Amino acid sequence: MSVRSAQAGNGLTSLGNVLGSNTFDLLVAIPVGVLIVGGITIDFAVAVPMMGVLTLATVLLFGMLRTELSLTDIESYTLLVAYALFIAWIVAETVGATAFLKSI
Repeated sequence: MSVRSAQAGNGLTSLGNVLGSNTFDLLVAIPVGVLIVGGITIDFAVAVPMMGVLTLATVLLFGMLRTELSLTDIESYTLLVAYALFIAWIVAETVGATAFLKSI
């Protein structure tokens, strides 16, 4: 839906759809999942850096959208590289490749 809206030239609709979907996921889908599965223990050593990265990503996105809510090619590639680095970091943490950083 968001991609089709963007291709049709409705950038605001596309952006609203993405932000609305993310807000719904954070406020409804995740809490419902926790209620279904039961209580979980949150490791703040993992949660706090993740929230910092998500906050930084939001600031980066809105900083780039300051010009009529449109992105240049460079800004688009910058966001794509930032996302790839985020995914690489998550994969590295999952397989234990970042364990050496904790010992430093």
